[in-house]
Amino acid sequence: MQIRHKPNELTAIREEGERYLLTLNGVVKTNPGDWVIRGVNGEEYPCDPEIFKKLYDIVE
Repeated sequence: MQIRHKPNELTAIREEGERYLLTLNGVVKTNPGDWVIRGVNGEEYPCDPEIFKKLYDIVE
């Protein structure tokens, strides 16, 4: 069976400092420059800027 991942529109902000996020995997510390992505169910998780560039397109 072939399947396709439905495209999701997410929101993200660029983190300027450090903070702690409660993620689905526990508490995670962000680094300055990380993107904080809000998932389809409101969950938040940090993403390294280099990985963000490879995986996401900004659609404003």
